Amino acid sequence: MAFAYGPKRLMRMEEFMARQSTKSRYVAVAAMLVAAGALAACSPPPPRMAAQTGVVVAIQPPPPRDELQPPPPSPQVGWNPGRWTWDGSRYVWIPGQYIARPAVQARWTPGHWVAQSGGWLWIDGSWQ
Repeated sequence: MAFAYGPKRLMRMEEFMARQSTKSRYVAVAAMLVAAGALAACSPPPPRMAAQTGVVVAIQPPPPRDELQPPPPSPQVGWNPGRWTWDGSRYVWIPGQYIARPAVQARWTPGHWVAQSGGWLWIDGSWQ
């Protein structure tokens, strides 16, 4: 009788071990996802696409879009209006955003496109 019961028990143990290893994989993947989420929450946001200074684009940029500037979240920020940037094949609109002031009295001079021989050149904005 023990012999007849033994293989079934062995089979059940193998199934149990297979299920445990699958569960362990799920737990490990879940732990990695939680850790990745925690790291992403702590890391700074990825930089927004910026127009490339020094690159001359043969195609004139579209006119700036009208944007609604939201109220500033604090006096330590300045508004950087939206702008067109060149991604290598076309212009892409980058919405405006608030950026941190280096000093309370600092004023932001927005970047702009300048006509050059052979195309258009982006001049970065700067704090004054």
